[in-house]
Amino acid sequence: MSVQQTVTFKSAGKQLVGVIQRAGAPCGAGVVFAHGWSGYRVGPHGMFVHCARRLAIEGIPSLRFDFRGRGDSEGELEDASLITMAADMSPAVDCLIERTGANQVFLVGICSGAEVAFAAATCHSAIAGLALWSAPVFWADAAEGEEINTAEVASRKKRYYAAEYLRKLLRPETWSKLFSGRIQFGIVARVLLARRKSTTDIDSATTPQEWRRNVLREFAGFGGKVLGVYGAHDPTTGQALQWYQSLCTDYAIPYSHHLVQGANHSYYSLVWEREVMEKTLSWLKENR
Repeated sequence: MSVQQTVTFKSAGKQLVGVIQRAGAPCGAGVVFAHGWSGYRVGPHGMFVHCARRLAIEGIPSLRFDFRGRGDSEGELEDASLITMAADMSPAVDCLIERTGANQVFLVGICSGAEVAFAAATCHSAIAGLALWSAPVFWADAAEGEEINTAEVASRKKRYYAAEYLRKLLRPETWSKLFSGRIQFGIVARVLLARRKSTTDIDSATTPQEWRRNVLREFAGFGGKVLGVYGAHDPTTGQALQWYQSLCTDYAIPYSHHLVQGANHSYYSLVWEREVMEKTLSWLKENR
């Protein structure tokens, strides 16, 4: 049986709150989870909690925490960006190592959290690998040197989710949830209405473009391995999968991927969720 412990640690002077999950003697490897832009430490539909418990059974301790401005951590959401989220990762890795004795750490992120894990790959010498769930393209076509149209991608994703919610409205079980109060309207609103604050206002010392270029340069020296997991029905899968695979090939970084057939961006099915977790666990056990 696994146990969990609430922990706090500092990042840029802000207190961050997280939960460490473990059971039995540690195996030497640990995991730090990175939640998405509009989420917090439990992950979508509690996915990080379920995965942390599954890892603990295998003797793999984990830390899932709230980035600055999210959940129970200090800070304001309007001050957050991928840059600040990536900066929170190194103190999180230190926290996991100090509390569990792990000697190598794997980062597991979903959506924007996967981008953060990618950006933080070289922030700490203990990081041995990245499991990127539904990672969007981090950078643009290297041949043209232009940044990807993130507004277009976000618009496409919102259209996709709006269509998904419309289809759900036609299902009898949806009306049952509506009348029983089980529909989480806050989550639906965040998915359809949320927009990111431009990172140009976050750090006057560097532009988002310069930061991303630095991330790419540093990633070329990453000595770990990368796993990409995608839902086959996620509208961003085709472009993103090709981008990460090509980048890792160019940098001679071992890369593997797994497609979850029928799955959407956040794996809203127990079957899809279980497949993601078991594939990730298998990959961790092979590479720890």
